[in-house]
Amino acid sequence: MTKKVITILGLAFAVHFGYTQNVTTLAGQSGISGSANGSGTAATFDGPHSVVYDAAGNMYVADRDNNLIRKITAAGVVSTFAGSGTPGSTDGNGVNASFFEPWGIAIDNAGNLYVADTKNYKVRKITSAGVVTTFAGAGTAGVTDGASASAQFGFPVGVATDASGNVYVSEYMAHCIRKISGGQVTTIAGTAFQNGDAIGAGSVALFDHPHGIATDNAGNIYVADSWNNKIKKISPSHVVTTLAGSTAGFANGAAASAQFDNPSSVCVDGNGAVYVGDINNFCIRKIWNNSVSTFAGIPGTAGNADGPLLQATFNSPSGIGWHSSDKFVIGDEGNELIRVIDMNQTALPLTLSTQNNVLIFCQGTSDVITANPQGLSSYEFKDGSTVIATNTSGVLSMTSLTPGLHAITCTATGPSGNYSTTSPLNISIAGSNSASVSPAGPLALCNGSSITLTASAGASYLWSNGATTSSINVNQPGNYSVVVTYQGGCTSQSNTVTITQGGTFNVSITPSGAQSVCAGDSLQLTATSGAGYHWSNGASTQSIYVNAAGSYSVTVTNNSGCSGTSSPVTVTVNSLPVATITPAGPITILQGQSAVLTANSASGYLWSTGAQTQSITVSLAGTYWVKVKNASGCYSLADSVTVIVNPLTSVSISADGDTVVCPADSVKLISSLAFGCQWFKDNILIPGAVHQIFYAKEAGDYTVKVIVGSTTLVSNTITVVHKNVPSTIDASSDSACTGNPVTISIVPQSNVTFNWFEQMTGGTAIASGNNFTTPPLAQTKTYYVEAYANGCVSISRFAVEGFIYPLMNPSFSYDAPVRADGGISVTFENTTPQGNYSYEWDFGDGTAVSTDINPQHTYVAEDDYMVTLKSTNAFGCTEVVSKLVGVSTDYTLFLPNAFTPNSDGVNDIFRLRGSGFVSASMMILNQWGQLIFKTDNASAGWDGSSRGGLVQNGTYSYIVQIKMTDGKERVMKGNVSLIK
Repeated sequence: MTKKVITILGLAFAVHFGYTQNVTTLAGQSGISGSANGSGTAATFDGPHSVVYDAAGNMYVADRDNNLIRKITAAGVVSTFAGSGTPGSTDGNGVNASFFEPWGIAIDNAGNLYVADTKNYKVRKITSAGVVTTFAGAGTAGVTDGASASAQFGFPVGVATDASGNVYVSEYMAHCIRKISGGQVTTIAGTAFQNGDAIGAGSVALFDHPHGIATDNAGNIYVADSWNNKIKKISPSHVVTTLAGSTAGFANGAAASAQFDNPSSVCVDGNGAVYVGDINNFCIRKIWNNSVSTFAGIPGTAGNADGPLLQATFNSPSGIGWHSSDKFVIGDEGNELIRVIDMNQTALPLTLSTQNNVLIFCQGTSDVITANPQGLSSYEFKDGSTVIATNTSGVLSMTSLTPGLHAITCTATGPSGNYSTTSPLNISIAGSNSASVSPAGPLALCNGSSITLTASAGASYLWSNGATTSSINVNQPGNYSVVVTYQGGCTSQSNTVTITQGGTFNVSITPSGAQSVCAGDSLQLTATSGAGYHWSNGASTQSIYVNAAGSYSVTVTNNSGCSGTSSPVTVTVNSLPVATITPAGPITILQGQSAVLTANSASGYLWSTGAQTQSITVSLAGTYWVKVKNASGCYSLADSVTVIVNPLTSVSISADGDTVVCPADSVKLISSLAFGCQWFKDNILIPGAVHQIFYAKEAGDYTVKVIVGSTTLVSNTITVVHKNVPSTIDASSDSACTGNPVTISIVPQSNVTFNWFEQMTGGTAIASGNNFTTPPLAQTKTYYVEAYANGCVSISRFAVEGFIYPLMNPSFSYDAPVRADGGISVTFENTTPQGNYSYEWDFGDGTAVSTDINPQHTYVAEDDYMVTLKSTNAFGCTEVVSKLVGVSTDYTLFLPNAFTPNSDGVNDIFRLRGSGFVSASMMILNQWGQLIFKTDNASAGWDGSSRGGLVQNGTYSYIVQIKMTDGKERVMKGNVSLIK
C-alpha cells in the first residue's frame, strides 16, 4: 500500500491507493452495562467476554456477568439465546436454562454451541434449537479425568472444537488443557494446579493461567498463555511449543522476540493466521509467517473509536472470532461493545470537491469540480450514468450543467492500471424555480404547537415574513414562502406553504376482547383512525396483535399533522396449565373390556371424544387426548394416551426381576392387561388383588384370570421361590455364677452365618459366628441371632439366653448375748431364703467355722466381733454377708426404741438406764445425718427438743459412748422413734 499527501484548494487529503477495512460497532452502548435486547445500540451487554460465528453469519456472545448467551444477527439485532440471567446450572430450553459466569464459547460443524460455564465448573452444550444440556462436569471444583458426568473442572474459561467433534477446554486456575472426546475427559497438556512456563509433551509442559483456545484445520491447538504473555501451540500428538511471545510488553516483529501483555483470546483464519486479543495493549495482534504485527487498534491506547483498522481503538478486547467470509467479531469487554471487521476488499473512492465545498451554483457558473488525487492517468466524469467528460486533468467545468440536481461520479486509472470509483457528489444548479420550502403543506397548528419551515440550500434567504435564516419557526396561521439567493447571485422564488389552525386530537385504544389472555394467544388492539401510527412497541399500523404482557399505548397523527397519545392499555398473559392422563399408557385391554382414563384435577376438561368430565370410559382402540382448563380459563396443551384393544385370545404375566428371592422380599408381577385382572396363588383367589401389578410376597405359583362376558382367560404361571434361610436354630448356653461371662453356642448349619445383637430389631452386630462369649453378667440376659444364607437374612431374629444362677442373698440375725459356762453365748439364726445351699459361719474370734444352719457360739471375752456367713449353692456359687456383733454381759444397759415427750410424766425422756458404767455421752442425729442434740450425761437423756423447741415426730439416730467401771469403753448405736 502507498500513501501520498496532496494539497488542493487549501485542503490536505490523505489518499491510500488499494483497499481498506474498518472497525465498526455492531451492537452495545459504550460504557453502559445491561441486558437489553434490540437492534444495534439499543442492546446492552455486561462483560461480553467471548464470541463466535455460526455458518450463517450469526454471532453468539458469552455475556459473562449477565449469565447469558446472546445471539446477534448479521444486521446487528441482539436477542437472548439461552439463560435466565440468574446464576444457576439448570438445563432446559433457552431462557429456562441458567449459567454462572460463562466465560468461553465455541461452535462445532453441526451448529452446536459449547460454553465454558466457569463458576458451575461445567461445559454446557446448546443445540441450534436452544436446548441446553450439561456436556461434561460434575459441578464441583477440581481436576478429575474420567467419564464426562463425573469429571471435575477447576476453572474452565476457554473452549474450542475441532473437525472431529472433540472439545478442548483451557483451565485458567488449574493451568492445564483438557479434552472431551467419546464421553471421556482427559488432561492433554500441563499439570493440574502447577503453574510455570515450559514446553514439551503432555504433562511436561507448563502454563500460567491459560485463557483463550482455538484450533486450526490441521488439528493443532492454540492457547493464549495469559500470565506467561505467550501464545502456545499444541500439536495433534499433544507436544507443546511456543508460537510467539517472550516477556510482558509490546513489540512487533519476529515471533520469538515479540511481546504481548495479558493475551486473552485467540482465533485462526482459513489460511492458518492466528489473531490475538492483547488485553493490556488494547489491540488485536496477528501472527503469520513467524512474525507478529498489529492487526487492529492503537497499541497502548484505550478507547471506543470506530474507523480504519489501525486508527480504531479498543478497551480490553477479550474475545475474537473469525468467519469463513473473512469477517471478524470482537468482544470489546471493557467498552461493553460488539465490534466487527469485514475483510472483503472494497475500492477506496476518489474524492470530489468544489471550492469552499459549495454544492449549489447558478446556471452557467464558471466553478469546477476537482477529482482528488491529481496526477492519475485518466479521469472519467459521469452525471448519473451519463459520461459528461473524460480528461487527464481531473477537473470538471460546471458551465454546461442545466438547472436541477446532478449526481457526479468519477473513475480514474492510475499508472499501474488500477482504478477506484467515488461515491456521488450531489450538486444543484439553481434556476428561477429551484427554491423550495419543506414541509410543503398544507399544514395545521396542533394544540398550540409551532411548525418549523426550512428553505432549500442557498447562500442567503428572505422569507415572506421578513426572516433571513434558512429555517423559521411558525406559530400563527398564514401563507409562507422564501426567496433563495445562490452562489453567483442568482435568485429563486419558492413554493407557498399554507398553515391553518388545527384542533385537539383525542386518541384511544379498543381491545378485541378481554385484556387477560392465555399464553400463546394474542389480543388485537386498534387505535383511533388517523394518518399515521406509532405504538409503544414500535409498530406503525392502526391495529396490532400482542401476546406479551405489558402496557401498550399509541400516538396517532391525523391528516392535518396533529397527533395525540392514548392512555395505556395493560395486557395480562396467564400461564397454561399442564394436562396429565392416568394411566399414562399405552393401555392394553381385551375386546369387550373398557378402560377409565382420568385427567389431573383442574377447573375444566375437554376430551378428544367431546366429553367435559375429569374421567372417561373407553372401549375402542385409538389415541385419546385431553386438555385441562385452569381458573384463568386457559386450556393446556393436549396430553394423549394410546388404547390398544386385543382380541379375546390370551393374557400373560411377567416378572419384573428374579423370581427366586429372599423370604423378606417380594416379586413384582405384571399382567399384559391393565383391566379386569384377578390374581391367584396356587389356584386360590387372592382377595383384593385385581390390579395390573401384584407384589408376590409368598412363595408359590401365581396366575391371572380375566373374565370378559362369558370368556375366561387364564395366564401363564410364574413360580415365586424363596431362597433357603433358616427359620429355626438350635442354641445352647453355659451357666455361670453372677459376675462371670457365659458362652452361647449355635449348632452350625451349612452355608449359614450368624450375627449377634443385643436388640430384637435394629442396632449394630456385636459379634458373628456360631459361638458367642458374653461379657461378665450380673443376671440372665437375652441375646438375638440373625441368620444369613444365600444372600438373604432371616425374617426375624432368634432369641437365646446367657444363663446366670439366681442370687442366694444370705442373711442372719442373733439373739442377745447371755453368760454361760466358760463365756458368753450368742445364738445365730440363718434367715437366708430357702434353697439347696451349704453354709459356713466365721464368728470373728479365730475359732473354727461352723456349718450349722442356725449355730450357737460361746465367746470367751466381751468385745465386738465381725461375724460372716458364706452360702454356697449346688453349682459352687458363693455369696457372703457380714455383721459386727457386740458381745457383752452388761445386759443391764438399756436404751428404749421409742419415747413420748408429751409432758404426761410417762416415758418423756430418752435416756440410758442400767449400771456398771462410770460416764456416758449421747449424740442425736436427724434423718440427714445432722447433729441436733448432744450431752455428756446420757443418763439425763434427751427431752426431744433442739434449739429451744420440740422436733417433729420421726425416727432419729443415736450414738452413746460409755465408759465402764472396769475401764473398758462401749458404743451403743441405733434408732429411736419420737412420738408426741
